[in-house]
Amino acid sequence: MTEVWDQVLISLRLDSGPRDGDTSWDSGKKIDPFTFFNTKYLVIWLKMCIFAPIKYKNKSIMKSIVLSFLVIFSATLNAQCIFKGENTFKFNKSVEIGIHGGAVDFKGNSEFGSYGAILFHVAIFGVYADIGGLGAMNSSNVKLNKWMDHKSSAWHIGYQIPITKWLTITPIYGSYKHEYGVTDGSDYTVGYSGIRNSFRSLKENSDKDYGTQISFKILFDNDYLKPAMTLHFTITNNMIYGGIGVNVGWYKTKTEKYY
Repeated sequence: MTEVWDQVLISLRLDSGPRDGDTSWDSGKKIDPFTFFNTKYLVIWLKMCIFAPIKYKNKSIMKSIVLSFLVIFSATLNAQCIFKGENTFKFNKSVEIGIHGGAVDFKGNSEFGSYGAILFHVAIFGVYADIGGLGAMNSSNVKLNKWMDHKSSAWHIGYQIPITKWLTITPIYGSYKHEYGVTDGSDYTVGYSGIRNSFRSLKENSDKDYGTQISFKILFDNDYLKPAMTLHFTITNNMIYGGIGVNVGWYKTKTEKYY
């Protein structure tokens, strides 16, 4: 795996500068980054970045995330030269809120299976955070029974790294918890939200959680205030989820062009 990463780092030009005789860095010439980068190694990087959390654990997965961050940052620096010297981080000048749905322990290695999760996120000028989970399915059941149930919770933070105006990749880090236990319909409380049955945890999985989020922006117009929606796809070593975000607006100076 080390040899592959060495090749990827070389192919993406970690030095982020022009080389002797390289005319592709002419600021007057636009270049598609997916043509500019060596396609073979770009595909290898995407596989490592997305699927490594499933295959590797502990030090291996951490190494993958760190190297992914370095490669993405290198690609971003290169993109600054490609797009007429413009800084791609200007695409982070936005405020976004969104919702995601997915699952915890999705790989099937938990002794009590997987469970759903709903997360809400906010991204402010590239700083990303999400939090959420899912309560026990029978927490509001009015029957006086007992059920074997699940609960989940999770949070993540990260920083969005724009590759182009429509593609963003976000390394994220956080934690998750998946509980398995008994929901007791005979032990309940009544509040403004209705009946709430007690839950007693018997087993749980909890761990640090890290991975990669890939986001695709859907642009509407080029006005000063640019509303947009973003599709998010996230995979970590313990979770998989996808969702949609709504941008409150794009913030830029009157003379700054988005494209």
